[in-house]
Amino acid sequence: MITIEYFGHASFRIITENNLHFVFDPGIYNENKLVPEDTKTDFICVTHIHQDHYGNCVELAKKQKALLFGNSSVIQKATKEGIYPWLIRELGNNMTYKIEEFTLAGYSIRHGPVSIEKQPENTSFMLTVEDTNIVHLGDAIGIGPYERFKIDVLFMPIDETEALKPQEALNAANVLKPRVIIPMHYKSDDDVEYFVKNLKYFSSTSTAIVLRPKQKVTCFWHVGHEFICQAED
Repeated sequence: MITIEYFGHASFRIITENNLHFVFDPGIYNENKLVPEDTKTDFICVTHIHQDHYGNCVELAKKQKALLFGNSSVIQKATKEGIYPWLIRELGNNMTYKIEEFTLAGYSIRHGPVSIEKQPENTSFMLTVEDTNIVHLGDAIGIGPYERFKIDVLFMPIDETEALKPQEALNAANVLKPRVIIPMHYKSDDDVEYFVKNLKYFSSTSTAIVLRPKQKVTCFWHVGHEFICQAED
């Protein structure tokens, strides 16, 4: 059983049945730390150096003695900010970190919008744990190599300016067909409503779950093949 906790914007925590705690993009958004430093954390994954994703990752890593994963830009920034060297794990494009309990892979996908030529490297992550593939796209404007994989949970950025526009997100769902899609990084509720309303026409096998900040969803495999996700009220 896996528990997914949403902190808002693009920040999530995944808690496994074996009590491993993964935090993705602990950003600072609207001047608020989305993930406080006292949040139980074992591993931190940061997609890129923008503050709404990078946030207080160094303070969180140091307080929790958590490993920090990120591309070279993330690692360089964290090093300058005084992270302990033994907590650093560089994970860039086509790189994999694997131990017995889980596998974490990084794949670079361009940060939006295309109108801005120079953007920081955006490294998406695929976490494979407890027979479940969980993908966080960061601020991607494409799907990278994920067409090759079976995705169980997809954190999908829906953003008219920085990531996937609602129609582009639907097109991505049509190609990837993840079992569960959790929208993130959206600034407009209308965009999410449009996506959820039309998802069935693009990927009838996918389910969208829209979470409020601090809301959790529990996912598990039933009889080995049926993937069930239940959001808490």
